Amino acid sequence: MTVDQSITAAATAAVSIAAAFYILNHHQPTNRNQKSTASSTSCTRPNQPPFDSNAASSMPSPQPAIVSSTEQIMPTHENPAKLYYYNATGRANHIRLTLAAANIPFVEENPKGYPPSADQKQKWRKLGRNTTTNVPMLQLGDKYYTQSSAILRMVARKGGLMPDENNYDAMYTMDKLIADAEDFRLEAYKSFVLWGASDRDVYYFINKVAPLHFENMERQLKEAGTDFYLGGKLTVADVAIYDAVVNFGTSRIPGDSLKNFAVLKEWVKRVEANPGISSYLKSEQYKSLAKFEKFLTSEQYADILKKE
Repeated sequence: MTVDQSITAAATAAVSIAAAFYILNHHQPTNRNQKSTASSTSCTRPNQPPFDSNAASSMPSPQPAIVSSTEQIMPTHENPAKLYYYNATGRANHIRLTLAAANIPFVEENPKGYPPSADQKQKWRKLGRNTTTNVPMLQLGDKYYTQSSAILRMVARKGGLMPDENNYDAMYTMDKLIADAEDFRLEAYKSFVLWGASDRDVYYFINKVAPLHFENMERQLKEAGTDFYLGGKLTVADVAIYDAVVNFGTSRIPGDSLKNFAVLKEWVKRVEANPGISSYLKSEQYKSLAKFEKFLTSEQYADILKKE
């Protein structure tokens, strides 16, 4: 073989390899677009160039992704999800509200008291497999999910309460709002009298902390300019903020704590008008839960502090 023939053969081989890689990278089999019963978001390449179907036919067909039977389970009234938590609102409440908004039936398994027994904790560890905290914990079929924020997002994906997952700005805004809600919860826990908060702590929460967070939440709603934080329909971001504002805020503060936040106040009504949430809030399942303590009025705390 001459030098020219060797160069020609090498070039031909390189072109063939490049064509094979091109086909592998750009061929989109139809079975990848088929939807399973588990929630998923399809991804497409913008401006995807055509490929040679004759050349592609000689390539082996990619195998479809294996989806476990557990991932395909969608709870029903006959086979509902099961939530493990205390018989109280607490950190499980935003999960309950998300399940309700998504119309996902669920039941609860609560310990007999607080703190839970050693046997109860051992059972949670066995199911959730964390050596630390396992509740809130959600069971779907034979699979157990832990960590409240992760459960919240998983339920939202199943129930169609996520923004467009290809819209990075929307996904960032969702994550930020969920974090904003958690910031407020952490501040609220510092005001729990049963957990050692002083009258001064409570007074500060009512008059400084809550208004500061309400203002921040209302600002973002105004900037959105829509009925809900991420457009015209309710998402998990709305549920997270609602739980923080109401469960950890307005339900504990006497009087109208949103009187200076009219936009946020009207938004609360819209969230509560969601059919699933509205039905849940009226249910015995919700009414039977222990709620957080209600404060005295700000004026009463002011009088107490004057006497100190």
